[in-house]
Amino acid sequence: MPADELKSRLLSNWSIVLVSLGTTLLLFHFRSYDDNRTASWAWVFASGDTSFAVLLCLFALVMGYMLSKTGESRERLLLALAVAAVLPLLRMPEIMMDTARYFTYAKYAEVYGIAYLWREWGSAIEPWTDLPLVPLLYGAVFSLLGESRLYVQMLNLLFFTGTVLLASRLARLLFGEGSGFYAGIALLAMPYLLIQVPQMLVDVATMFFLTLAIYATLRALEGGTPLQLLLAGVAVALAFLSKYSTWMMLSVLGIVALLHARRNPGEAVRRLAVIAGIAFAVLLPVVVQKHGVFLEQLQLLRSFQAPGLRRWGESYLSTFFFQVHPFVTLAALGALFLALRERRSEAIIPLFPFLLLFLLDVKRIRYTLPLFPMLAVLAGYALSRLDGEKARLIAGYAAAFSFLLALFAYVPFIESLSVVNLREAGEFLDQLEVEEVEVLTWVPPGMSYNPNITLPLLDLFTSKRLVYEHVEVVPPPREEILRSPIRFTWEYALPEFYLSNSSPEVVVVIQRQYHGAPEKVERRVENLTLIARFNTSTRLFHFRTLIDVYSP
Repeated sequence: MPADELKSRLLSNWSIVLVSLGTTLLLFHFRSYDDNRTASWAWVFASGDTSFAVLLCLFALVMGYMLSKTGESRERLLLALAVAAVLPLLRMPEIMMDTARYFTYAKYAEVYGIAYLWREWGSAIEPWTDLPLVPLLYGAVFSLLGESRLYVQMLNLLFFTGTVLLASRLARLLFGEGSGFYAGIALLAMPYLLIQVPQMLVDVATMFFLTLAIYATLRALEGGTPLQLLLAGVAVALAFLSKYSTWMMLSVLGIVALLHARRNPGEAVRRLAVIAGIAFAVLLPVVVQKHGVFLEQLQLLRSFQAPGLRRWGESYLSTFFFQVHPFVTLAALGALFLALRERRSEAIIPLFPFLLLFLLDVKRIRYTLPLFPMLAVLAGYALSRLDGEKARLIAGYAAAFSFLLALFAYVPFIESLSVVNLREAGEFLDQLEVEEVEVLTWVPPGMSYNPNITLPLLDLFTSKRLVYEHVEVVPPPREEILRSPIRFTWEYALPEFYLSNSSPEVVVVIQRQYHGAPEKVERRVENLTLIARFNTSTRLFHFRTLIDVYSP
């Protein structure tokens, strides 16, 4: 059989349907191998209902077929799909305890001003291992627009759609016009990424700034105009200030320069030096003012975070076949074969950060997430070599399945966790005709997390002023705290804006279990009436937030 005819049969619509169904069933059968710490298939499909997974697959095929009938070069379509993929997810609760830090930073800016946040960063404000750029952006949002989770989500949605656009343009720049559309669609085919966009974390913003730095540097080395060089230098500085893990990933810019140096070594070196000089000029005032903070954080990363990655990792199988649609990963692998056959050395640019990741054995998906656009770029290159309609069907199906998986499997699972109680309680408090609410938090002695971390998590979901009443907590042994992935909760100090001498009428008790409450808690609520209880919970995680609301 001629090769073209074989290829045509393998890529017929019915073949794509059968492979899609087979892949879904295969992932479903081996879901126990998904060790993701947030939304493992083993958890979201715990009921073992195969028909539900097949139904998601069939609906996604219909949506992919509809996309296959559209054009492939319209950026507006990409942006519309990116927004449509995230908007239905905005109501989901916050998943990570880390949100408490970023909310606290932003609230400092709202209460005392953005200048205070910067001035006290590393002094009155403990930054843990966070770099200041994204907290400052969140703080600016709260300062200018008000304390609302929705405003932060809109900012993250802007970062996400911007990254989709950048991935599309980067693929076009590296591999030609046809690659861009598929790279943008491939970035939507990552369910874990979709559920991260509504979260008040730094990962989506970091992904945007890293992709911007790579794209802007590539454009500047090719064009060399003063404006392009300026934008590239600023973009590199912003990526540098987003998250410490980007420092290693930014080494890919050296690969970009080496590829351009083959044509004109002197010009490439000169332009890279200008970009580096601009980035250095932007970073220098920051480093001069906060170098002591950065040195302390780097020491903490070296002594705590780096060894911890070995214990807290997730497998590559989970990340690249369950939390990224396998069609995207397989297309990216196919791109490597194509690059060798077509001698496209440009492929080393999106590939290089993954080589570093594998070499250093980094298996935490939150450290991999900023590189997802590079995976999408490689996948876009491979998909662009297929027949246009078939490629759109494959890419569209992968994106649609990921969206449906996030909306109808991941979100219901997350809604079954106790973190949903914080949202529900916050919304309930907003209905009460009081200005202040007193909050008491407690967990059994020796528990792995500090219950005080739940106060800012509740504050994110309510407009009421929360005041804190101290309840003594018995921490676990110091050795356990130093090894714990949530060590920061014990080193987190509640800000003074939560302290008050008033005694509000409404009292909220946030606890892990209902029996064995401290005497102080019992005394405070003994003459009050329980008016609401939020006790959604599972036994999957140690972090549980059972919430009671009391009033006279």
